[in-house]
Amino acid sequence: MNGDFQIVWSTSLKWLPAYKQLMQWLILMNKLFIKDIDVHKKRVLVRTDYNVPFDDFGNITDDSRIRATLPTINFLLDECAKVIIASH
Repeated sequence: MNGDFQIVWSTSLKWLPAYKQLMQWLILMNKLFIKDIDVHKKRVLVRTDYNVPFDDFGNITDDSRIRATLPTINFLLDECAKVIIASH
């Protein structure tokens, strides 16, 4: 039975990057975005990653992760939501 089939990895996996990109797109299209959910006057837990680099004096040297969350937080506040931020 071992001689009945042959797997050719070098040619069969050439489509893998395109497949992965397609799967990522499909996953993204199935996700709900914050504007798709009714958050008006509701409590909303926002999980964030605020691990930011500091200098020797404790000053934040790159606040891009913090600034990236502002549109979401502002949207929730505009919807009169109670925003709870959980960072790790």
